[in-house]
Amino acid sequence: SSCGRISDSIIELLCSPQVRGVNSLSIYSLSLDCKLLSEFARNSGVPDLSAAFARLTQLVALLSSGDLEGYLDSDSRMQKYMFVSPDDLVMVLSKYQQLEG
Repeated sequence: SSCGRISDSIIELLCSPQVRGVNSLSIYSLSLDCKLLSEFARNSGVPDLSAAFARLTQLVALLSSGDLEGYLDSDSRMQKYMFVSPDDLVMVLSKYQQLEG
């Protein structure tokens, strides 16, 4: 679906060399965008459209929560983050930078 391609493209962009760094503000901003996309999908009337954003939404939720311990626990990972690819997570975490100040 088009929404699936949008979701995949955002993740690909996050993992690409074009994005040199992410921080808590960029993750927060992305989480707001994910909420809007998910809300659009839920209100569209198209069955299961919100599932197209599951991979992106779960990745952003994990990054926002900082619950890396939960991701390492297989039960928690299957409940909360089952669509989060370890490769995507490692790539985005490798770009994470603390905010200064």
